[in-house]
Parts: sequence; C-alpha cells; structure tokens
Amino acid sequence: MLQPNNAEQIIDNANQSAENAGSGNANQNGGDKKETVPLATFLSLKDELKTYKEQLDEFKKLQQQQEEAKLTEQGDLKKLLDLKESELTETKSRISQLETKANAYDALETQERLDAKTKLGDKWDDVYNTIPIAALRKIISTVSIPNAANFDGGGGSKPKPKELTDEQKADAKAKGLTDEAYLRMLETRKKLKGEK
Repeated sequence: MLQPNNAEQIIDNANQSAENAGSGNANQNGGDKKETVPLATFLSLKDELKTYKEQLDEFKKLQQQQEEAKLTEQGDLKKLLDLKESELTETKSRISQLETKANAYDALETQERLDAKTKLGDKWDDVYNTIPIAALRKIISTVSIPNAANFDGGGGSKPKPKELTDEQKADAKAKGLTDEAYLRMLETRKKLKGEK
C-alpha cells in the first residue's frame, strides 16, 4: 500500500515528467525551438497522474477510517458521542425555531381569513380557506367596503343603487362576487382610469 509521502512524491514526479517531456528536447536543440510532447506520452502521463490521485484519495479515506477505529478502541467513543449529541441539540433547536415561526404564520393567516370574512361577508366562507393569502389580500383591497363611521352623512338622500346587466351579473357570479361588490369593483376601475 502507498504511504502518504510516497503517493505525493509519485504525483509530483509525474507532473515533473510531463514538464520535462515538453521542455527537455528544447534544451537539447539549442533552446531556440520548442518541441511538443507526443500525444501518447502526454495521455499516458495524464492517466498515470489520475491513477495516483485516486490511490491517494483511497488512502486518505482508509486512513480516516483507521483513525476512527483507533479512537473507538482507545475509549474516545465519548468524543464521538458528544459530537453527535451537540449536532442533535442544534438540530432540535433549529426545528423549535422553525415551529415557532410556522405557528406564528398560521395564527396570522387565520386572523387574515377571519378579517376577510368580516369585510366580505359569510357567503364565500368556504372560498376564503382555499384562496392563497396574497390573493385574498388583493381581493380585499380591491373590493373593500368603506367604514361608514368615517363618512359625514351630509343630510342628503342616499343614491339609488345601480342595476347590473345580465352579462355583468354573470361576470360577477363567475368571479364569486355579490352584486354590490361587483358594482364597487366597477366604480374602483372607473376611478383608476380617471372616468366619472
């Protein structure tokens, strides 16, 4: 079996042989012409280098296994156990942190779904639980009902509600909106486009 120093020396020798093969002929011919290394020589040296590197890797792996076996034999199994226990403790701590974050997110999501139910009504209760939170937020912001406490009554009469066409009613139904919510959506679109 190869020893670590011998393997590294063999690899260094193979590298040096490859360099010498390319530069050795140039020195023999007066130094003005550079000769190339024959492809077959280069490939054989490359394969030999690869073989030595693989042997070195195998040797290092075997040496590590022998050191672990030696630690076990010497009673240093406690060191290995302590290392594994510290890894386990660290993993449990990380899992606990992630569970805390997940629980906080679940509570936030539940509260947002309840807020949606309060703002949009009970009619689509089963839909609130299936829509992703980002989409639910967007729906609420698009069709939110203004809080009546923030408005001055002004003493005027209430405007008459607009009637939806059959086509608009079908569109509202397809979007899962009530007639009132659909009207608010149309008004919001008009405002955004600058229409009156």
